[in-house]
Amino acid sequence: MQSKRRSKRVLSALLAVAMSLSVGIMAFASGADQNVPEEQNPVTVDEEKSGKGEDGYFDIYLTINDTDAASVEAAFSDALMNLVGEYEGSVMSGDVFRAHVHVTNGSTHTYAYDSFTVGLPNMAEVFPDYPLTDFVAVDGQRIPLNCIAAICVADPAIYDGIFGVERSSNVTLEMLFNVYDYLAEKGYTGENAMSQCVLDYYNNKFGTNFASWAEMQLDAEVWNKYINSTANFGRNSQYKVSKEVLDALVAEHPELDPFVYVTKSSGNQLEVQLKYPDAELAALSFDVLYRDLMSVVYGDDVKTLDPIRGTVFSRSHGVGDYLADTALAAKTDAYFAGLENADALAPGETLSFDTAVGFDGPGMGNMYQLYDMSYYNSVTLARVDTSYQVVHEYYTSTDGGEYVLDGSVAEDPVAGLVGDVINVADLEKLPEYNGATYEYRGEDGNIQLVLDPASNQITLQYFRSVTTPVDPPEEVPPTGDNSSLALCAVLMAVAGGAALLISRKRRED
Repeated sequence: MQSKRRSKRVLSALLAVAMSLSVGIMAFASGADQNVPEEQNPVTVDEEKSGKGEDGYFDIYLTINDTDAASVEAAFSDALMNLVGEYEGSVMSGDVFRAHVHVTNGSTHTYAYDSFTVGLPNMAEVFPDYPLTDFVAVDGQRIPLNCIAAICVADPAIYDGIFGVERSSNVTLEMLFNVYDYLAEKGYTGENAMSQCVLDYYNNKFGTNFASWAEMQLDAEVWNKYINSTANFGRNSQYKVSKEVLDALVAEHPELDPFVYVTKSSGNQLEVQLKYPDAELAALSFDVLYRDLMSVVYGDDVKTLDPIRGTVFSRSHGVGDYLADTALAAKTDAYFAGLENADALAPGETLSFDTAVGFDGPGMGNMYQLYDMSYYNSVTLARVDTSYQVVHEYYTSTDGGEYVLDGSVAEDPVAGLVGDVINVADLEKLPEYNGATYEYRGEDGNIQLVLDPASNQITLQYFRSVTTPVDPPEEVPPTGDNSSLALCAVLMAVAGGAALLISRKRRED
């Protein structure tokens, strides 16, 4: 969508000139495929209606388009960050961006809340124009160069622990390119020399003996002290240099060439960063950002989120804190499930909720200046409208034989929702069929509706028994010629008449 690309370009341009010595300034990019045609995307953002309200919240309007999909995913993180770029122009440490999100069902089906997702997209897909490093984040993905922090010269473990200078402003670009020489002088060699040196520095500072960064993270108190220590006031990680000087440094230290990051160029003058060339520190800069420094909250927590004075809370609501099966994830799931219309978002209805994104104030150091970030946040809704159909079947047993289906009657489908319970005992019974009466012998019980209507057929069976009637025996007529019998009858009648006349004559005489 063109407006999204435009917002990102404006945001990046402003970030390039809005530099600070004490805070990190970051840029966001969309985590979605911007080239998906709307007819293939069941949920779209109403960009004309979305904006910033008088209460300081962003208003994000999404629409479920006409679709038959079994589930739809309403992603709102891209819309929020696009609005931040449009209205704010920059993202700085300590910022909080709050939003009202409205998801309207514009389809002909009913949907219900199913799950939520907050996490990281595939950074290689979000930032295809940047080279992938060999460094791997905690979620297993390779990290693009633009998603690795610059070597934080304001970190005392860098300017003091490695270079042995009193302040960060004394660290030059030439010194950074010679960092492995400085490390070797202190006895640190190998691929993770910088990481081990920095870890030893903080073990000495905190009086601890952690064998790894992962071990330090298990101690919440020490871990938070470490995060705050990296964000000291001091020199930022941007260096202005001519192209010739940079080329000479790269020629002298070709192993660092993959980590040179040019943030701005003007003629022969460049502004560059040197990204962490150490695998552990590079991955750590990525993981710390999303685990601790970038917070996401919902509901009532939106009002109270304070990533400057309330870091105990904000750092426990980082993007990474939602990735595992945690109490926070369960709490958030319950929040969405309890929203109005969450159980059945009928056509024309809206599901509304609040969310906010915050960026740590005391812990977001200058190593994240001009740093590209992205995250993904969505709610998934499952289609729940379905139907059930009652079918009546009629069987007859003749003379004690097996029951044979006489026929069936299918009623019109009845609308319902997935999970609805149909009590068979409450269904109307139809014992009359083709002029005969049957007996209902089905089993009563409950049937729970599922999404597939074909699986929601309820069959009611009726039975009757009949006996074949036995006809009475037929009379057997006499044998012979029927005409002779008729003649005999006539002669007998005549003879009878004559006898009657003779008898009468005799009485008269």
